[in-house]
Order: sequence, then C-alpha cells, then structure tokens
Amino acid sequence: MHRSDLRRELASRRAPQLPGPEERRLLRLHAGLKVRDVAEVLRVSSSAASRWESGQRTPRGKNLRSYAEFLAVLEEGD
Repeated sequence: MHRSDLRRELASRRAPQLPGPEERRLLRLHAGLKVRDVAEVLRVSSSAASRWESGQRTPRGKNLRSYAEFLAVLEEGD
C-alpha cells in the first residue's frame, strides 16, 4: 500500500465516539462495576478511569478505542 493510500485510509477513520459522562457512569453502575474494576480491565489507573468517566479528561489513541469498546460491551449487556 502506498503512503498516500495509507493517509487516505487513516483520514477516513473516525475516532470512536464516547457517550456522555452521565451515561458512562450509568453504564458502569448498571453493570455493577466500580471505577477500579473499569481501570483494571482497561489497564489504567483508577484516577484515569474516573476522569474519563466524569468527562474531565478524554482518553486518546488505543485507550480511547479500548474505553469506547468497553462501554459498547456494557451497553449491549442491557
């Protein structure tokens, strides 16, 4: 694959969308999880998971994808 093709492919991919902070919290609570459980699954600190959930910070890169996928799994479990 050529560099221009790679650039086009990367540009066409959108970053995963996260639900709003309140929905993130409700998904976690509904699943019976604590913030430290989320942190353990995602292999991040509890403070990072807490800031992501509250909307104080937004994860980036692989953490963004992992967190978005994690929340999607919780949502599917409803």
